[in-house]
Amino acid sequence: MAEYRLVATWRLASPLQPVFDAIFDSLQWPAWWPGADAVEQRFDGDADGVGSVRHYTWKGKLPYRLRFDAQATRIVPPELLEASISGDLEGMGRWTFSHQAGITTVHYEWHVRTTRLWMNIAAPAARNLFSSNHHALMQQGAEALARRLDTRLIEAAYRELPIAPGAASQPKLRLALVAVSGMAAGTVATIVQVVLWWLAARSPLDMLLRDTRLAAAIVLGPAVLPPPATLDWRITLVAALVHIALSLAYAALLNALTMRLDAVRSVLAGCLFGLLLFGINIYGFTALFPWFEASRDWITAAAHAVFGMTAAATYRLWNDRAAAFRQQQTV
Repeated sequence: MAEYRLVATWRLASPLQPVFDAIFDSLQWPAWWPGADAVEQRFDGDADGVGSVRHYTWKGKLPYRLRFDAQATRIVPPELLEASISGDLEGMGRWTFSHQAGITTVHYEWHVRTTRLWMNIAAPAARNLFSSNHHALMQQGAEALARRLDTRLIEAAYRELPIAPGAASQPKLRLALVAVSGMAAGTVATIVQVVLWWLAARSPLDMLLRDTRLAAAIVLGPAVLPPPATLDWRITLVAALVHIALSLAYAALLNALTMRLDAVRSVLAGCLFGLLLFGINIYGFTALFPWFEASRDWITAAAHAVFGMTAAATYRLWNDRAAAFRQQQTV
């Protein structure tokens, strides 16, 4: 999971109580806070509201919605509101309020992890976009709150706190493990493909020789394409180097995208990644290498899916073992 610690600070020229009341009554947020699509009461909690559960739907400037439940864990009027978060996000949110010299300061900390698979996969590339989307929603809230209370927003500031060093949410991509996972995935995918050819009553040897020349033609040109699909060591060597290079590149990309996921989700993401690669390789790259149209079948699709699953599982297995070994060494 990708982890975020986002902080917002608002300063308004207002008494404390009206500001606290407006934030506390989140059922009314959709009426005045742009981006708060819906807030629904799920459970009332005790007389003070502790234990109450509300369901939130948020829509920022990016084309997605976030839905989660917030269960009130601490309420200290008019100074503190705290809730645990579950759903598309997991973690906690905390509002604190203070007042001095006619100015109310609102401090909000949002410490959450994303649970949606696509957000975790996209986090390495889109983390800043997700954080900026949150900050933009908070800015809309600050401005709307000032309008609602007919007061002046003096200042609004936003920042992201660093994640603790060594936290699981900040893993590093290990190139040696990428190489192991890429080689393992390429080997397993080839074995699966051969078995499926055999089960489908196709000659595994003929199919291997065909695919060897298809791959080699990327470097050597279409002159090496069958027929006849005979063994040629020069062509075989070039094809092997092409397969190794692509396997390592694809494994590096996949593991960079999934290293924040748990084991089950990383394998699932690997399967989806493999199928996406099949679409790109066999339907997209054929604009440059049209001879790969010969590989448009379910067996090639299955081999791509197995490649992604194996690459993700192998990286996760060896990375977890390496982490456990390093921890033992420090004890």
